[in-house]
Amino acid sequence: MIILGHCTLMLALTIAIGLVPACACAGDAEGSAVSRIWEGVKQEVGDIWRDGAIELLVPVYDWHLPFAYTDDQREGYLEYPAGLGVGKGRTDEKGNWRGLYMMVFRDSHGDPEPIAGYAWIARWGSADGARAGVGVTAFITARQDYDWVPVPGILPVGSLEYRRFALQAAYVPRDRSWGNVILFWCKYTF
Repeated sequence: MIILGHCTLMLALTIAIGLVPACACAGDAEGSAVSRIWEGVKQEVGDIWRDGAIELLVPVYDWHLPFAYTDDQREGYLEYPAGLGVGKGRTDEKGNWRGLYMMVFRDSHGDPEPIAGYAWIARWGSADGARAGVGVTAFITARQDYDWVPVPGILPVGSLEYRRFALQAAYVPRDRSWGNVILFWCKYTF
C-alpha cells in the first residue's frame, strides 16, 4: 500500500469515500485547481451513486508471492480471505468501469479488514461478452496490526469479465515486512 502526503492524503480520502472536502488542503479560491478537482469528485461519486448497478463482492484468494516469502512464512498466512462486500459501479461512455465499494475480509493473519474505496478500470473487449481491464483503486482500510488506525492507499487492479461476472485482483507491493500479495475477489453485477 502506498502511504501518501497530506494534500494527496486528503484527495485519496475524498476519492475513496467522497465525504472529505479536498479544498481543506489548499485555499478555497473560486476556480482553483483544488476546487475543480473537488467538483469533479462530487460529480463522479454522484454519477456512480445515481446510475450505478449494485454489485456483490466475494474475496476468494490471497496469494503471497513465492519469491517474497519462505515456505514457512507462507504456511503461516491465511490464503482464503472469507468475507463479503457490496458496491455500485457503472460503465462510462468509453466502456470503462467506475465504482464505489465496501468490503470486509480476513487478512493474512485471520483478522477482519474493512475497506472502502473508489476504483476505475479501463476495459477492452465485447460489451456483452468477455472483457479484460486494468486500473487503479483509492481506498481507506484499517487493520488490527495498525491498531485499527484508518490507512489510505492506492493500488493497481485488474479484471477479467464475462457479462455480469468478473474475477478481479489488486496487487499490494512490498514495503518493509509486508506486501507482494495479490488479493483476488469475484464480482457479480445485478
